[in-house]
Amino acid sequence: MKLDYNVLVISNDKKFKHQLDFYFKNVNHNLTFINSIEELSLVNIKHHFDFVFLDNPNEYDKLSLILKEQLPEHIIFFCENDDIDIRLQLIDCGITYLFIKNEFKQVELFELLDELNHPKIDDECRVLLIEDEKIASIIFEEYLTSNGINTKVITDSSLTLPAIKEFNPNVILTDYMMPDYDGLMLLKILKQELRYKHITVVFLSAISDKDVIQEAIENGAYLFLNKSITEEQLVAEVKKAYALTKQHNLTINKLYSSLTENQLYLSAFDQHSIISTADISGKITYVNDMFCKISGYSREELIGKNHRIVKSFYHSQEFYKNMWGTISSGKVWHGTICNFTKNQQEYWVEASIMPFLDEKGVPYKYVSVRTDITKLRNNERLLNLSQDFGQIGSWQYDISNNRFQTTEKFWEVFSQPYKSLALSYEQFVTLIHPKDKESFIDAFNACLNENKQLNIEHRFIDPDGNLHWLLHRGNVYKIKDKQIYLLALVQDITEKKELISQLDNKNKLLDNLNSLLLNYLNKSDFNATMHNYLNSLLKLTNSDSGLILELEFEGTPSQRQFNILSSNNFEIKNSQQSDSSQPDSTIVSLIKYNIEFDLQPLIKRVIDNEEPYINDTLNQLVSSETNNEALKNLNVLVFPIYYENKITGLIIICNDSHVYNITLLKEILSMNIALDIILKAHKHYEQREKATLQLLKSKEHAEQANKVKTVFLSSITHEFRTPLNAIQGFSQLLKLESASHLSEQEIDNIDEIIRAGNRLLELLNGILEFSKIEQEDIELEIKKFNFTDSLVSEINMIKPILNTQNISLSIYFKEQQKIDLEQLSKQSFFIESDEYRCKQVLANLFSNAIKFNSNPGYINIFIEIIEQNEQRKLKFSITNSGKVINQEQLPMLFNPFERLGMEGSNIRGSGVGLSLTKQLIELMQGEIGVNTDKDTNFWFTLPVSFLKL
Repeated sequence: MKLDYNVLVISNDKKFKHQLDFYFKNVNHNLTFINSIEELSLVNIKHHFDFVFLDNPNEYDKLSLILKEQLPEHIIFFCENDDIDIRLQLIDCGITYLFIKNEFKQVELFELLDELNHPKIDDECRVLLIEDEKIASIIFEEYLTSNGINTKVITDSSLTLPAIKEFNPNVILTDYMMPDYDGLMLLKILKQELRYKHITVVFLSAISDKDVIQEAIENGAYLFLNKSITEEQLVAEVKKAYALTKQHNLTINKLYSSLTENQLYLSAFDQHSIISTADISGKITYVNDMFCKISGYSREELIGKNHRIVKSFYHSQEFYKNMWGTISSGKVWHGTICNFTKNQQEYWVEASIMPFLDEKGVPYKYVSVRTDITKLRNNERLLNLSQDFGQIGSWQYDISNNRFQTTEKFWEVFSQPYKSLALSYEQFVTLIHPKDKESFIDAFNACLNENKQLNIEHRFIDPDGNLHWLLHRGNVYKIKDKQIYLLALVQDITEKKELISQLDNKNKLLDNLNSLLLNYLNKSDFNATMHNYLNSLLKLTNSDSGLILELEFEGTPSQRQFNILSSNNFEIKNSQQSDSSQPDSTIVSLIKYNIEFDLQPLIKRVIDNEEPYINDTLNQLVSSETNNEALKNLNVLVFPIYYENKITGLIIICNDSHVYNITLLKEILSMNIALDIILKAHKHYEQREKATLQLLKSKEHAEQANKVKTVFLSSITHEFRTPLNAIQGFSQLLKLESASHLSEQEIDNIDEIIRAGNRLLELLNGILEFSKIEQEDIELEIKKFNFTDSLVSEINMIKPILNTQNISLSIYFKEQQKIDLEQLSKQSFFIESDEYRCKQVLANLFSNAIKFNSNPGYINIFIEIIEQNEQRKLKFSITNSGKVINQEQLPMLFNPFERLGMEGSNIRGSGVGLSLTKQLIELMQGEIGVNTDKDTNFWFTLPVSFLKL
């Protein structure tokens, strides 16, 4: 018996939803709510819900269509009232079970759910007699009760449903023609609730129409009896009807039990296996959740498609041809298949494909059951790969037969040609190195007799005479405490042994390197670090002489200069006495061996060949006076120090006791990158110190020069102003006093002198301002003032010029709201800044907007408050018509004395205004910028202190 159900509730009644939540909160049933029938398309009802509760929908035609397509068999309708017309409409839609919303109780609902799942069996015959003729009802009631049958009589057919609920009959005996409905309508009403389905209906009627009788039987009537029936016949038929009801319920119970048990089996099977069905053409008709989960496809993406949707390229066409031939002939196919997921990932399954055959033995559909073996398959593949990669074989010793069974890989590990998979004990032992045979036999016997794990290493000689090391690991396996066999793995560990030896040397080098780096970092003593490194290297390599050189590449390739960083038993033969680490000679002396030779050929050889110099003759390098006998036992190793693929130094070591080998050389070379890092770090430190000193000197010179320049500019500006004022004053006097005596041309010349003087004065004022800013001599008078007043004042000053040059002025406030000058004067934008400098900025921007405008032209002003970096700021923008500044000229726009090619034009200016404006804005903690598109737009921002609108 199922313990929990998934229920879909279609309702927008909050009170009803709350009621259901309360009823179901302590049971295992799961409720899912949607608000309307239209939302049915969003859920998969058939696959996920056992029941659907419907709450009084009105669009019966829409309900009927959707119910036929989606809903499961168990549909329970909750109605506002028990109306016969509503019941008939619901019958036409396919609704079979009904509750009255305000009358049903929790126990009734759960009894229905239990009944749907597990019908009860009645042990008493209860007959509901429905007969509107009084005499007939009395006669038939007497027939039944006198024979011990529990009978309830109603003569008003409208009371049928209340009587059924109260009396719970298992047989209904009724007239076919009733005042309110006929017998066929009664059958349909009983079908609306599952708890009434077990009731057997018997009709008593005078009707003999075969078509009516046939329709009633087809709709669920058990029998059609004539009202003239005798008592014995009536009682016999009623008892048969009761027996039929009882047998029907018993069968239903058995069926539900079987179905429930099968459902549990199927659910367990469904959780483990990947299941799908396909029609005769191969199109998928069903997939379970496990198929969707492992393939990555949704159910909608799989249904209707061929299984080729998950086909991989692993198998041949012959493989699939054989599979299809097997199942199409009606046989079951078993095999292992590699498939692809939706994102093209490989997965493996163990599959069985079973054809379902019709009565003629021809397949009409196929069911595929698969088990995911991807992990097992991958483990097998990894095991094979690891055995190949690790050179691992295996062997098994059969204790009872005293025989060894081996794998083919076993012979590969022993570097032997394949001989036999079976060996005797004596043959097996001959493969072991004679010096290790005894220890192997002891370990082998201890595993057999003392239950110790076999874990032993031994040597063997391959057919080419090379020495190898092998590792055997194994255990004895038993059945019922009886020893059966010893199973072991054998692995070639020759490389591992060599690596361990190399690792010991590397650990020594790493320890040395660690000490070297810590010593340098802690003490910053470069010379001591080099000395310690050389001594440690000599000790590790059993050498007695060594030299570390840092190469200099400033000379010609044939004369490499070098610095001596450290030496032991080497002496440089300088032609002059000098304390410099860079000698003026490249002749070295090996004191212990009394040998002298020139380092230059050795340095050139290593650099040109880009490879170490190892155990080669020094005959061609030494001087002719050298005793050549001393060279016979001398071993020399020269290796480069690399940094970024460039040789930056050399290390030379010597000894007369052993030959240097390539392995040692590789280990040392791998460590020398750290030495080169120390060398570079030291070099960078020296260069940084030198650069720092030079930078300080340059800074001092620059500051001095800048101070001199500033003083000069300030001084020269004041010196120019006095004669310039005299020129301006006398020019104006000359024009006033001599105006009547001068020609028109002479007056124009005097005007030109005055204009030039004004321009020069403007330039001097700008230079003076720059001088003050650079000397930080400019003083700002920061106070709170109304920016609008300053703006209105500047606009009033330029209004005559605007009228003369036919330039219109528009003012926009806040979000593009256009206002006039009078409205602007009523606005208040309080900022904390220098009012005089703000007016100076506005004057410069208005001057530029007028000078570079067109005729006719326009100027647009925008004022707004913005949020910038979590601070409120006033933003002022001014846009003018006329020539637009090129994008290429924008970076130079705020440079001092920059006129952007307007030097030869009739537009006057010194190129100082914008640069000075930018510096003033920034001194007042603001920002300034320019945008160019169709027009030229300058803007600046200043912090807002207080805003009153």
